[in-house]
Parts: sequence; C-alpha cells; structure tokens
Amino acid sequence: VFPMLTTWVRPREEVSDDVIFLESEHHQRQCPGCFEEDATHYAKRLTVVRWSQKQQTVVICTVDEWLDGDEHERSSLVLFASAEIGKSKLAHLIAQELTIGKGMDRYTFTKSVDGLGILTYSGDLRKSGCICLMDIKFEAARGKVLGVEDFKAIWDVMEGGVIKDTRYKPANMPAGVPRVMGFQGSPEDAGIWFREHDQSNLGSFLDAVQPRKLANGRPETTSAYKERLNLLVSGFTSHEQAILRRVSIGFPTSSLVTDDFVRRLEGDSASAAATHKSRRAAYWAARRDRE
Repeated sequence: VFPMLTTWVRPREEVSDDVIFLESEHHQRQCPGCFEEDATHYAKRLTVVRWSQKQQTVVICTVDEWLDGDEHERSSLVLFASAEIGKSKLAHLIAQELTIGKGMDRYTFTKSVDGLGILTYSGDLRKSGCICLMDIKFEAARGKVLGVEDFKAIWDVMEGGVIKDTRYKPANMPAGVPRVMGFQGSPEDAGIWFREHDQSNLGSFLDAVQPRKLANGRPETTSAYKERLNLLVSGFTSHEQAILRRVSIGFPTSSLVTDDFVRRLEGDSASAAATHKSRRAAYWAARRDRE
C-alpha cells in the first residue's frame, strides 16, 4: 500500500499550486480582493456570446449576468485577450465568487490539461467550486492533440466528460462545476487558434463573433449581428453546434481589474522580496558568527 500511496503523493505535489483553498496564504496572494470591488465596470459589462442549440440562435449576455444568473451553470466563460489586461486576475475573482456561492472550500487554477488527470484522482476537481484553465494548449500526454469529444468534456458544465489521454489517469471533468478559461491573443487571432487545433468551423465562428461596422461607419445592429451568426452556425455539424452551446465567448480589450487590485498584488510581491532579503541577511550573519 505504501509504495502506491507514494506514487500518487508525488504527482499531487507537482500540481499543489493549482488548487486554491479559500482563505489560505496562497489564496490571499493570488486574489486579495473581490469581484464587486476589484473587477472594472468594463469587465462586468463585457459582452459574451453563446449558441443555444435548443433555440437555434445566439444568446448574448454580460460577464456579471453570466456570474449572477444561471449562465455559469450552462456554459464555460471563455475570454480571448492580449497580455497585461488582467484576464487571469479576473478569473481568480470570478472563481472565488463561484466557489463561495457553491459552498466549497477550493477552486482549481491551472495552465495544463495534463494535470487534470492527477487532480481527478486526488478528488480536487469534484471538490472545486470552479475550474480555471488559463493559456493552455489543448494537448494531453506526449503532445497528443485533443479531439472534439475532449473539447466537449473541458467545456461542458452541465454534463461533464472524460479526457482519456491525460498523464497518470484520465481526467474526469465533473458536471456542475463552472469553468473559466482565458487565452492570449487578439480578437483577430482567435479563429486562427481554433483552426490550429483542428476546429475549422469554430475558427470561422470566432472570426464572425467580432462585431462589424457598416459602410457608414456605424456598428451593425444587434438583430443583424445575431442573424449573421445564426446563418453561419446553421451550416455547422451537430457536434460543432454542441461545442458552441457550451461556451460563452468574449473579447476584452481594456483593463479587467482595478489599479488598486494590481497595487495590492504588487505590494504582496514587494513584501515577499523584503522577507527573502532579510532571511538572506540573517543566514549570512549567522554563518559569519560561526566562523
């Protein structure tokens, strides 16, 4: 029994930082704030788009509506954004709110699909109030690219699913656990990203999600926007439509967290650096005394 336990303790230690326990020191370092006060007004009112397979139309809502209503029980929140605008920080704020709301004591925040197999075996995924996947590659063990069913498993909040090729053990993505995902890149890159992962029609949808301007320079109306997307998605396969109903997609271009929140994060870093410097000084002073 002991060798088997040791075999699994070591992999769990490898991903220990991916599990954020509320009120822990690790949690306080990563998320010293709350969504209501530290997400910007822009972030709260950011528009996200999802396909409703039942209604055969796109559904449009804002990030705070996704969080406060039942959309987070239906679809994963997926944000495509350039670096330095705070998508990871916003993910922490949202995950914290969802975890508190579900009465759980932890959430998962990872940048690797492979580690999900370990977190499945340890029980952390099913005990999480939210699963955050940030800047991941859709690859499992030894670089194997994930397929359509794997995409569904990752994004399907309502039904969950299994990713078979993750390291050590298959990843069992639990039903009912909200998902927040962030990918780096400009809105123009989003479609390319999906095509690189063998999802051509999804790439076309990501390209089309960008609102267009009319010849007179005005933005297209909401009804025209929805009609254009509906026409495009009607030509997709049922599998591709099924993926789109699982995600609410947004393209933030401005800061997602307040400057005060960023200052608090930077303050924690400065405090840690000062502690490390003091510890080094004490170490060398003690060593000189022994000599």
